[in-house]
Amino acid sequence: TSPGEDSDYLARAFHYLVPHRMDTAICAGQLVWVPFGSRYLQGVIVGFDHKSPVANTREIDEIVDPLPVLSPVHIKLARWISQYYLAPIHRVIQAMLPPGVTRSMEVVVRPVPDAKPTDATSNQLAILSLLRRKGPLSLRQIPRLTKLRSWRSVVNQLLKPGWATKGRQLRPPQVRTK
Repeated sequence: TSPGEDSDYLARAFHYLVPHRMDTAICAGQLVWVPFGSRYLQGVIVGFDHKSPVANTREIDEIVDPLPVLSPVHIKLARWISQYYLAPIHRVIQAMLPPGVTRSMEVVVRPVPDAKPTDATSNQLAILSLLRRKGPLSLRQIPRLTKLRSWRSVVNQLLKPGWATKGRQLRPPQVRTK
């Protein structure tokens, strides 16, 4: 971000550390994967600072594509639109991105194939059976396929003894051909 923008909510961007392995490969306008709280999101690099105003910055995890999705002119235009129309910069940039260029992650639960749950409850066995029948399921799919109201805590109970695992997976693109 530019000096003076830190206090302006509308122009605020989040700061991430560029790992040494990416020093020469990274540029403004690129789409990157970053940790954001407990989530894992895509972001667009809008600029570089020599020093972060934040004490603890997390690292950029991965560059999605070596080619930038936005040019320096697009970024300058996004900043102007944000200030002139009082629009948050992330919303302006999001509107500038071509459809289908961004992807999101979802949490997926997988059954452990050789796990033998000997002292599992009926609810645990029901979800484990569902996972074995249907294969890996996202946390969005499980409540649709089970009638259990406490499905989330049951899934967490399956993780502790190692009867299931949790991981991240890219969601399929939202854009489809017509």
